[in-house]
Amino acid sequence: MAPFEEALGTIREAWRSNGGCLDDLKERLTGAQPIPLLPFVGAGLSMDMGFPSWAGFLEGLAAECGKSGAVAALLGEGKYEEAAEAIERGLSQEIFSRRIAHTFGKRRSDTCELKGAVLALAEMAAGAVVTTNFDRILERVFREAGSAFEHVVWGSQVDSIRQAIAENKPFLLKIHGDAEERSGRVLTKREYEKHYTPGDPEGLRAQLARIFQGRTVLFLGCSLGKDRTMDVLSELLRQASGLTHFAVVEKPAREDELFAKQQLLGQRGILPIFYPIGRHVCIRRQLASQRPDAFLPDLATSLGAMGAVLQAIGNAAEAAATFREGVERLKPLFLRLPKAFRLLMENLIAHYFRASQDAGLELDAGLLADIVPLLSDVQAEGGEE
Repeated sequence: MAPFEEALGTIREAWRSNGGCLDDLKERLTGAQPIPLLPFVGAGLSMDMGFPSWAGFLEGLAAECGKSGAVAALLGEGKYEEAAEAIERGLSQEIFSRRIAHTFGKRRSDTCELKGAVLALAEMAAGAVVTTNFDRILERVFREAGSAFEHVVWGSQVDSIRQAIAENKPFLLKIHGDAEERSGRVLTKREYEKHYTPGDPEGLRAQLARIFQGRTVLFLGCSLGKDRTMDVLSELLRQASGLTHFAVVEKPAREDELFAKQQLLGQRGILPIFYPIGRHVCIRRQLASQRPDAFLPDLATSLGAMGAVLQAIGNAAEAAATFREGVERLKPLFLRLPKAFRLLMENLIAHYFRASQDAGLELDAGLLADIVPLLSDVQAEGGEE
């Protein structure tokens, strides 16, 4: 249990209520009448391995079909499904599906380096795990830990879900489907309305209600913002279990944002356990100074994730500085091995450009002078991955 216990020790002191919430969670799981843990995993746990957030993924695709402005407006209102549907129309269903597979599919899931909090999950979970992610990182983490899932089912596979619940064996429920298969996928508004229809005994609402019953849900890597999916989940949690649940979420940089997040989750019956923003960046800065080749990519990835958080809460100037540092840190490795670090550098530069534009700041032309031409050459040679 070392990694999990170490993680708990790190976040216990991050916010005044964390200790009490962690004690409540421990008592719930180990008391005289323990209630099973149900990890609910979001995109945040895959970002350490270079996978984009949902917003980042949709923003990238929007730029490929000339819909950046419309999609940015929809994402700003928390309308992720509408944004996805607009992009699907702009790209075509076939290209949209292939871009999902390219970004989250088996090839990337099987070849990336596993790292971050996701590695502790196999120690935490002994039964069901639920995820909204399309990638196959959880399957790989549990398999390589020697505790492979007995069943991996999607939200549309009603009979398989019922069998998995009845057998009470470790299983993974991918409620929104898998990157490699478009049937049963839930991403666009049309798909959402099909699978989340109220009153449908075989729909996702009914399946999730069965799984939530009698379990303590722990949200990990989930933004838990004001969006349609979260509204449905909080409604189902209250109806199905009547329990208070828990979420490990990154601590907002601004105190007013923290208070608002705490209130929102509390109203939904979820106790927040705040993880300190930027702590992983500090640790990786220290590691990278000792072993640059081994840890600079990790540091650049963490800086990218931190920059995304800062931009999401409106700190565009700080986000731009953070993305710029990511580009600067990764630059020596990229210049030496451009094909290996192409995707990470592309992502950092795109976000650096966007954050700088939002903050009204000039780009560092000197920093980018020898990166951009080389990046163009590698893109021309490699084509689509």
